[in-house]
Amino acid sequence: MPMTNEQARSVKRPPIAIGGVYTFYAEMQEEYVPADKRMRRFTGQSVTVLRTVDTEDPDCSPLYAVRAIDGTEFDAWEEELNGWDRDLGQFFWTDGTYGPNHDRTFLANERGDD
Repeated sequence: MPMTNEQARSVKRPPIAIGGVYTFYAEMQEEYVPADKRMRRFTGQSVTVLRTVDTEDPDCSPLYAVRAIDGTEFDAWEEELNGWDRDLGQFFWTDGTYGPNHDRTFLANERGDD
């Protein structure tokens, strides 16, 4: 069962370390991106942090360049790496289902031409 915001805030989350390995949880569905390009295909998999990525918005959480086990590199937000999205149940699985219970609500957004 997902945590409440209060419970998630109470978890001590160490800073993301360059070279560190973290389990990734994609917070974006990316339903209009070709299936082989969607970051959510890495949900639940380990990724290695390569470097920080500069963002133009100071209100955003830190962004990191990461590498998946298959060599794919992409950017991931801090909360996709530190367990925040996982703890709140706010993430997408490869098949487009949502959260720890694989909720099918958002499947209606999926394109049928992949």
